[in-house]
Amino acid sequence: MIELKQDSTGGDDVLTMSEADLLVWFSDNVRSGDLLTTGGFYLEELPARFPNTRLFRLPHKWAYEFILRKDDRERLSNDMNTEYTFATQRDLRRECRSLGGRLVYCTSDWDDDFVKQHMIGHFKLYKENGDPLGYPETSYTILLQKVKQSESVRYQEWRTSRSAPNRISVQGMRDNQTGDIVDIASRNLAISELIPFYINDKGQIKVFLQERTPRSIINTVPRKGKNIDGKQWSGHMIEALSFDTEKIKDVQASKKAGATAKFVKDQIGIEINKNDIFIDGPCSYPAPKSIDERVETKYVEVNSQQELKKLDTLGYIPPEGIRFNEIGKLKEFDAQMILNAINVGMIPSARLEVQLLRLYEMLGKKAQNISESPLVLSEMDVKDRLNIKDTLADIEADSKRFSPIKNNAGTLRVVHSIFMEEGQNETGGLTDISSIHQDFFVSEDDSQNIAVVITMVKDLNGEVMMGLIKEHAPVPERLNGKGTILNVPSFPIPTHIEDMESARRYVAEMFEVDPKYVGKIGEPFFQHIGMTPKKMFPFAVTSESGKMDYEHFELTNYAPLAKIWDVCALVDCCDSFIKITAKAYQRLLDENEALSVEHSFSRDLYLEHTSQTDHDSDFLVNSAPATTNKKLQVS
Repeated sequence: MIELKQDSTGGDDVLTMSEADLLVWFSDNVRSGDLLTTGGFYLEELPARFPNTRLFRLPHKWAYEFILRKDDRERLSNDMNTEYTFATQRDLRRECRSLGGRLVYCTSDWDDDFVKQHMIGHFKLYKENGDPLGYPETSYTILLQKVKQSESVRYQEWRTSRSAPNRISVQGMRDNQTGDIVDIASRNLAISELIPFYINDKGQIKVFLQERTPRSIINTVPRKGKNIDGKQWSGHMIEALSFDTEKIKDVQASKKAGATAKFVKDQIGIEINKNDIFIDGPCSYPAPKSIDERVETKYVEVNSQQELKKLDTLGYIPPEGIRFNEIGKLKEFDAQMILNAINVGMIPSARLEVQLLRLYEMLGKKAQNISESPLVLSEMDVKDRLNIKDTLADIEADSKRFSPIKNNAGTLRVVHSIFMEEGQNETGGLTDISSIHQDFFVSEDDSQNIAVVITMVKDLNGEVMMGLIKEHAPVPERLNGKGTILNVPSFPIPTHIEDMESARRYVAEMFEVDPKYVGKIGEPFFQHIGMTPKKMFPFAVTSESGKMDYEHFELTNYAPLAKIWDVCALVDCCDSFIKITAKAYQRLLDENEALSVEHSFSRDLYLEHTSQTDHDSDFLVNSAPATTNKKLQVS
């Protein structure tokens, strides 16, 4: 059903009639091609639900066709035998797959300017039962990759297995202060990700990443929530190379000359200088309150472009083991191109974005940003500014707060399923190439779609501030000895929400603001692509009428966005927090000289700086310029 305004000021011809009258005219005159002599489509006007509106019942396809064509009326009159919406995304996917290609990525797209100008305030769509529908997509994007017949085209959950899970376990943890019980999932793995890089003669950063990494969990059967953004992947991902953390530590602890060079040469076949060592990068917790893992990052500088060998010929085995027939291959990428792919949602990886942005910072280079700020920020006098000195003191005073218990809370459920690696057969259809048993976990009660929200305001001095929550989490406490983290609000998106517009309105409802104060701050990403299909949706919220207190969330303090990466360096933070603050930093500060800042990520330099100053009431940060040398010196 489509609801349109009852506009009595419209004329009688196509160019001047109201949109409701135009729909009636369109339903009488449109044709699906030149061969039909009887035009039109089914349209039934129903009793209006609200004054000054008209309600119609019609096929979804023709509602879509009308919406995309109604505002160019001269062309509408001349193209009555032409269909614009001749295929759905599903039709296009089926056609592309029949050509023998791999559908690496496909998504629905919404042109924000078109939606604001021609959809918002013009109509509302409903299912037949009256449930509201979001605004229809304005286009589709499909990335099709030509592959050999013997290669896989998709990884897919096939069916649940009758055998018990054997790779993921769930442990209940009790908060000894509050009595709350939380469940954490564990694979008993410690992972370090390695990114070899070099700078070419044009000053571009080149990185070596693993292409076509099999990630079947990305295509599990939907549970507890719809695919609200419409994105789909074949399961062939681009990621950093992963190693067991203990192996990396053994190399770092070795006093033998060339130990790092030998490891890199043996494991991935890349030559580096004999005396080069691993460079420490950011560490993150994919989910500090539910996933028992901390991922470390290491960089290593490469001499120049390399002739790459296949990983399977080198005996490379990631900590997760080898699954399916393909383990992926090592490939050189332009770092900026990878960031672009992440910015548009093609690579749903929060961690890889942070790893590359950090690499740019350390090399003293500037990454380009192709996204825009979604909001005009409210301005107010910010009183509750984060005191990092007190925060660090609180962290140092942390005592053991969480303890394991015999039973768990039942909030996480481990699923053991059979996943299929599919390829093309001789007739163009899909056939199975291989299959594996794999564990993943889902939330028992909550939706698999999670909103993570950054609240932003502008202080009277022009400084952009973001709201933080101080929390306690069992995973950082177990792995790092300290359980205090700084985070941003996050909460499940209810399962009845089926589109991004409804999700945005739900976020506005949670923060008690008008939806115009809520915007998308980045593309969705998976919480942990190796353990769960949970997807995170980043939003930004700005204050309405000077409001800073929210009923559902206790924002502890506000911190300057320009200095937030220093907080990430000093305080263990979860991946979603780093991801959306990094995105906000890029969007709002990259082009603003007054707000931008270069960073040193050294805790030692921070402590040296704060020992010479006394700003108890101010946000403390060391903003010494980052090194611009090609060879990096790391404390």
